[in-house]
Amino acid sequence: MGQFSGTDGVGVIWFSRENYAEALRTMTDAKVLPRTFDEWLERANEAVEFIGREGGKVIRVEFDLNKFKSYCVIRGLNFDAEGRGMFGSDPANWPSSSKH
Repeated sequence: MGQFSGTDGVGVIWFSRENYAEALRTMTDAKVLPRTFDEWLERANEAVEFIGREGGKVIRVEFDLNKFKSYCVIRGLNFDAEGRGMFGSDPANWPSSSKH
């Protein structure tokens, strides 16, 4: 059994080519993120493959900068890895087809 067995899903923020540069300008930890969208996409696809191999189902959470900022401000989160993780893992942000 993989480490994700029994989970409903693993929410992962999914950037688009169009919004990646804007996201980098917003994130307080941008220096730890890949410099280009293509580099990010390669890493994201590797993560998706890993999660799948470990028994998880990836829920791609489309990144919306305004929604992300509001989510973080309301919850007192920074615009960083923790904020991205909380935003992606919150089923309220998942596509409606992914919710039970």
